[in-house]
Amino acid sequence: MFRYAVLLVSTLLVLSAAYAQGNTKDVYQRDSNPDFFKKLPEVNPKDLPSREVSGIVRDAYDNPVRGAIVTLTNLKTKAARSFVTKEDGRYNFDRVIKADDYEVRARFRGRNSETKKLTTYDPRNKPVMNLHFDKSIDEPEAAPAKSEDVKDTKKSAEPKA
Repeated sequence: MFRYAVLLVSTLLVLSAAYAQGNTKDVYQRDSNPDFFKKLPEVNPKDLPSREVSGIVRDAYDNPVRGAIVTLTNLKTKAARSFVTKEDGRYNFDRVIKADDYEVRARFRGRNSETKKLTTYDPRNKPVMNLHFDKSIDEPEAAPAKSEDVKDTKKSAEPKA
């Protein structure tokens, strides 16, 4: 009789284990395979929150600079946009994405203005970033010494034998 009881208990254990294995599909398996190659939704930059950046480029004497090239550089993607200033030294960039950081700089006749940064933390919708050249753009820059001139001064400084 004891043998029959052990046989009955072991049969119940085997059947319950088999039943539990049959239900693992709900817990561990999916009905369909995940789609790893699913395309992400297209994002149109025009739909993103944006702002307008403008300002005036001035020289050392606070005169507006006409024809300066103002460059707006996205610090994350390194993409740059340029604008040539008008008669009154004004520039304007529209559709500047609020979620990115930018750098604004002007260049005129080989000289660079100071660099200004526009961060995501700036709450202004229309920030005005005026740029200024430290030195007068009309003054010629001092030319760097040529390597031949440096060599000639060294030879003339040596004592002759």
